[in-house]
Amino acid sequence: MSVLLLPAVLDSVFTVVLAVASLRRRMTSGQGRGGFRWLVLVPARREGGQVEPVLAAVTGAPRIGAPGNGAPGNGASSVQAALILDGPDPEAEAVAGRLGVAVHVKTPEGPSKAAVLAWAAERLRGELESADGVLVLDVGSVPCPGFFSSFSIPEGKDAVQAFLGGAARGVGEAIRHSENFAQRVEDAGREALGWSVRLRGTGTGFRPGVFSRVSASLKTQVEDLEASLLLAAAGGRAVMGPPEAIVLDEKPEDVERAAVQRARWFVGRWQLLVRRRGVFLRLLRRHPVEGLAFLVEIWGRPFVLSVAFRVAWSVVLGGGVAMGLFRPEFFWVAGVFFSSTFLTAGAVLATGRPPLRSLSALTRSWTRSLGKVPEAVAGWLRAR
Repeated sequence: MSVLLLPAVLDSVFTVVLAVASLRRRMTSGQGRGGFRWLVLVPARREGGQVEPVLAAVTGAPRIGAPGNGAPGNGASSVQAALILDGPDPEAEAVAGRLGVAVHVKTPEGPSKAAVLAWAAERLRGELESADGVLVLDVGSVPCPGFFSSFSIPEGKDAVQAFLGGAARGVGEAIRHSENFAQRVEDAGREALGWSVRLRGTGTGFRPGVFSRVSASLKTQVEDLEASLLLAAAGGRAVMGPPEAIVLDEKPEDVERAAVQRARWFVGRWQLLVRRRGVFLRLLRRHPVEGLAFLVEIWGRPFVLSVAFRVAWSVVLGGGVAMGLFRPEFFWVAGVFFSSTFLTAGAVLATGRPPLRSLSALTRSWTRSLGKVPEAVAGWLRAR
């Protein structure tokens, strides 16, 4: 049991290291590079009219090549949007047509968002060649006003990840808190250490060539983590965008919807360990510490589920020593499991305290997601 839980303990150690390192990283406001040309891709599957908020927000920005409204050369960023449908969706197509957004329909549909992105990279070669960056936005993710005035890819970097924000209710409060910690503490620590930050699947901007290479290689259900791994293993680097460039990202409000998301992540993480073991080895050879941190992160999470096992095993080991069942050395093993758990919990709670009912709902969603794993193996689960 101690061996099985060791990755979770190491992940806790790395979390504390990143939290300390994040104190060295100053988040400064930025100004987008003048004339930066964005191609915004919005993948969707049977979303209907729910595509409207994100498309409306994007089309409020200047369009590539349109005279007098931010075309390259006048110092403003410019935007071209494309709705990428995984299978026919007449309602979504109608919304896009009304807003003047190009629509591309992949048939047959499935099996995953990763497949849709790979298809889009092949289908939109011409658009990619005329853009400086490719921004992926999910349905339910809306860039804040003025987003494109400060959001661009810094020189010498391969990708940039926007901060995700927005209000959340129910289980979404705990999810939002976890995501906020992941970006503003863990990713800030990664930047301070010179590591590549995690890509989040939405609000992610790529160099066009990087997007084409990465999307063509995606094989799992967790395309965001897989893209992060592929980029880091190839020697590329993703950084955080300026703190004012926020994507307002919708979070599930009930346990059932959250469980659907987490089932997909469970399956995708194991797919990543099995199918991408060679990529992990390349990252370990290139950057041993960063690679180890990435590996134990995949193996040792989710934290909310491992907590119970770590605390219980600490009690078993400590009690066994007290009753003379285990050698005294096992007391120190119990102490490591117990202290690492509460160090991580302390680091997370130091950035804010979501309501207990929300944390409880998040734990239930992870537990319930185990029963949805077979469905997640079959294809693209929707949390709507």
